[in-house]
Amino acid sequence: MKKTILLLSAVIVLAGVAYYISLNDKKSTIREEFTDFAVKDTADVVKFRITSLNESATLAREGNHWKVNNKHIARPDAVNLILKTFNQIEVLNPVSDLEMSAIIKYLSSSAVKVEIFTNKSGDKPVKVWYVGMATESNMGTYMLLEKGGQKSSRPMVTHLPSNFGYLSSRFFTKESLWRNPIAMQMPAKEIKSIIIESPSKEHPEYKFEHFGDNQFKYTDLLTGAEVKLSPEKAIPYFKRASSLAYEYEDINTEKEIIDSIFNSTPQYLLTLERMNGEIQTLKTFWMPVKKDAKDLQGRALQHHNERMYAQSSINEGRALVVQNYLFDQILKPFDGVDSLAVDK
Repeated sequence: MKKTILLLSAVIVLAGVAYYISLNDKKSTIREEFTDFAVKDTADVVKFRITSLNESATLAREGNHWKVNNKHIARPDAVNLILKTFNQIEVLNPVSDLEMSAIIKYLSSSAVKVEIFTNKSGDKPVKVWYVGMATESNMGTYMLLEKGGQKSSRPMVTHLPSNFGYLSSRFFTKESLWRNPIAMQMPAKEIKSIIIESPSKEHPEYKFEHFGDNQFKYTDLLTGAEVKLSPEKAIPYFKRASSLAYEYEDINTEKEIIDSIFNSTPQYLLTLERMNGEIQTLKTFWMPVKKDAKDLQGRALQHHNERMYAQSSINEGRALVVQNYLFDQILKPFDGVDSLAVDK
């Protein structure tokens, strides 16, 4: 009888243990709802990777700037916007049971994957965002969070407080859009000379020189006339020339057309010379227009009156498009020698 009781007790205990283990196994397989999308210390973020269906872009911190795909300096404004999003993102509400199936299906097939790496996380992302479409109101974005290799059991609707609109447009993957749009860049105080030449012979040609101690000289290269420039005129000009941005890179026009444009005679050749001997050059070319194109006054246009093509020595011969308004301030700085405020 005692043996029977002991045996029965053992069975009950083992059954209890088995039930406990089974219960805990079930609990361990239940996926949690993750809501902590934000990265509190973005100074610790060293890399993030954005992946869409067809391509990806990896942004990595290098010193005081970021590089895209380990090749080009990235746009500070775009990187800072991403870091701000990492830091300030909040959950508006979980996706409802009614929407759950459709949203998960969409995220599984079309979401943009954003992997966030920190100093501490090493080669494994500390967090992974799956960024989906905007909500019907366009005030939120469907997203799902993954941590430690485990995905949240439920997507969330996210937003940035005090910001209107959805977030998905910030996470683009095209490398050319991430590149810092600098056509020429050189510290203003270190520019020794600025030379504007016209290979087409259609425009004036100038040379501006800096000799240190606020000593500047202007030379008309066509007439040889020289004047001493006042710092009040020279310094703002050298500052404008120190950082010149392009508007965009033309990656859509057929190569044959681009080659034809760049094989034509440049309108301008701009040269920056640094005190240490570094040289940067930029050539500009007319942008073609349709035969019947006219300006706002109805006058026929021979070329685009607001933009030019450009080739820059620091941009590997890419087809850059620049705005006349910006570059005219450098290429057409003064209306002749008589307009200059000079020191006699």
